[in-house]
Amino acid sequence: MDLPPRRAARVVLCVTPVEALDQVAAHVGDLPNLGVAYLAAALEAGGVAAEVLNFGGRAVAPEALAARILEAAPSLVGFTVYDDNSGSTLRVVQALRARYAGPVVLGGYAPTFSAERFLTMWSCIDYVILREGEGPLLRLVEHLEGRRAIEDVPNLAYRRGDAIVFTAAGPLEDVGALPWPRRRWEERDAITPILTGRGCSSRCSICAMVPFYDPHLGPAVRRRDPEDVVAEMEHCVAHGAEVFGLYDDCFPLAGAQDRAWCARFLAALCGRGLRRPLLAQLRVQDVLRAGGTLEALCEAGLAHVSIGIESLLPRQLALFRKRHTVDQAIEALALLRGLPLQVHANVLFWDPWSTVEEAREHAALLAEHGIAGQEGCVGTPIGSYLLIPLAGTAIQRRLAREGLALRDPFAFHRWHWDFVDEDTRAFFRDLYLPFLARVDVPRPPAAWSRSLLCDLRGETARGALLRGLAERTARAEHAYLLAVLDLALETGDPERRAGGLASLDASFGEAFRDAARALAAAAGLG
Repeated sequence: MDLPPRRAARVVLCVTPVEALDQVAAHVGDLPNLGVAYLAAALEAGGVAAEVLNFGGRAVAPEALAARILEAAPSLVGFTVYDDNSGSTLRVVQALRARYAGPVVLGGYAPTFSAERFLTMWSCIDYVILREGEGPLLRLVEHLEGRRAIEDVPNLAYRRGDAIVFTAAGPLEDVGALPWPRRRWEERDAITPILTGRGCSSRCSICAMVPFYDPHLGPAVRRRDPEDVVAEMEHCVAHGAEVFGLYDDCFPLAGAQDRAWCARFLAALCGRGLRRPLLAQLRVQDVLRAGGTLEALCEAGLAHVSIGIESLLPRQLALFRKRHTVDQAIEALALLRGLPLQVHANVLFWDPWSTVEEAREHAALLAEHGIAGQEGCVGTPIGSYLLIPLAGTAIQRRLAREGLALRDPFAFHRWHWDFVDEDTRAFFRDLYLPFLARVDVPRPPAAWSRSLLCDLRGETARGALLRGLAERTARAEHAYLLAVLDLALETGDPERRAGGLASLDASFGEAFRDAARALAAAAGLG
């Protein structure tokens, strides 16, 4: 593609460190940020120089990061903000302001749904871009250059005197027309993220993507040409990429049109000889309707599937607005486990209406169907997964209406809640939080991807060792959780609970820690 002449504007796009780096690493490791890579590419295509400073998964002092930004002599600085890095973002902007008087813009999920709060609370920022930012960010640069009225910049929030002003919402991006993300190849030894499209046809109550991609602004799902996706993958392989994460909100498998797209994708992969390990996120419905497409994907390299089970309790499935039943979830899991795949079922364990009795039933079901012992659960106890009401989601709006959702004064996107059931609140206070403290041990970052990389590099024995130790650790931790839930159902007395937990820890806790130590040693953590 012929790029327009480079202009004087220079934009620095920054992702600051998340607050709990060790917890993030335990789940996914240090992955490239595809969002800012797309923004940089869109700016470059518009003739604007862009530099990406992605420290989302790495520690850096605010003053040091501010100095790095200033080295680029920016005319505009942009920050991608999440709740987990909002504090570090604010500290970096404050450090930056000591020597930089130019405009600062925020974007991402949290600013999209809390733009007014950001502009009110953070006097050091100037603009917030809502939803997708490729087009609006380039238009904002044009405004700052005096070539466009601010009212003509879509999806923008800014101050006008004492008021917060919102410009008109623009259409969702044509993902087929976007340039490939601008990469720096930091992902050479990790997972290279690839998007085949944006959007999802589901409308789960817990997902912030649903209001983010407002259906009034464009199609629910926008798909790239499969030949273009594979051409981008080939380009990445030429620069050292080994494993690809298909980071779509909804990988195309559910309908006939989706499967036709997937057939073209597989044909392009085969035609270019690109058999590389692929990771994908699937819905239960996708798995059940995919037919032979899943087998074809495995032949093309599909190695890991994350499936949105969310729960094995009908009440929770209805609350989350999942469009599958418990039996369908179990059937989908069985289908996937019959394929040469690493399978991880996503679960949300606790919600405001949970009870201890229900939690015990759910924990037993997760163990019965092999979910509790899956390799990916070693990052954190599966029973610690709490529903997080995100601003703008249907579940957050419901909880707010019912007086159950509380805004966290230190967060912008996440809301808090407490249990409706008094016994469950007492269980968390007396037993569950002490249990979490006892299982707080060093865990290998992204254990599931480590074993996958070992397999890729021919280190099959080491991969099998890591996988077996991770599953053993997850099972031991879940057995401990089941024992804690049983203790809660046996007695409500705080003193007896404390004594009972100490007794459980001597057996279940020590067995878990032995497994965790063996895993850490095998993973090279000492």
